[in-house]
Amino acid sequence: MIKSVIFDIGNVIFNFDIDKAIVEFTANEDDRNFIKNEIYYSPEWCKMGLIDLGYISLEEAASQIKDRTNHSHDTLVDEFLDNYAKYGFIDKRVIDLMYKLRENGYKVYILSNISEGIFKKFHIDDVLENIDGYVLSYEYHQIKPYKAIYETLIHKYNIKPEEALFVDDKQENIDTANKYGIKGHHVAKNNYDSIIELLREYNVVR
Repeated sequence: MIKSVIFDIGNVIFNFDIDKAIVEFTANEDDRNFIKNEIYYSPEWCKMGLIDLGYISLEEAASQIKDRTNHSHDTLVDEFLDNYAKYGFIDKRVIDLMYKLRENGYKVYILSNISEGIFKKFHIDDVLENIDGYVLSYEYHQIKPYKAIYETLIHKYNIKPEEALFVDDKQENIDTANKYGIKGHHVAKNNYDSIIELLREYNVVR
């Protein structure tokens, strides 16, 4: 029986598509490729997760990216990191769903890979205050899909894995959760209906 539901932030609560974002951000194809390869899928961000791990700040990441790319696109680096969150949105339906689950007696948690700088851009402090708990990667220097961050959440809030359901868009993150007995499978990115389907599958919603 499911008693706890754990949500990811990126592509679950916060809808963001890097390909759509860069098209809206700039018409320059070279700049688009630079953003995708040297900023988003960089060692500092998605490739090694240094900012999500809390090892470097967003400002330090910008500095490292500039140095690593020989200062060829310094203005672009600053402008994209300052403004990228504007090209996504918080899915209010998911927030309302989380609150509804709590009203129906479920415990609701967030487990997310995210940097402090990027987290602050989302302005969801009020959401954290109205759920049962959260573990953010930058605060613990731990990151999905590695087991330590799952253990942190489980032990911090005394969650019984077999009574928990995980909502995440990445299969590798779900795989680790499943190894701990946490139920669920990955949902489609930025897809509210996919979340509802998962919750219905486990009789959390009807």
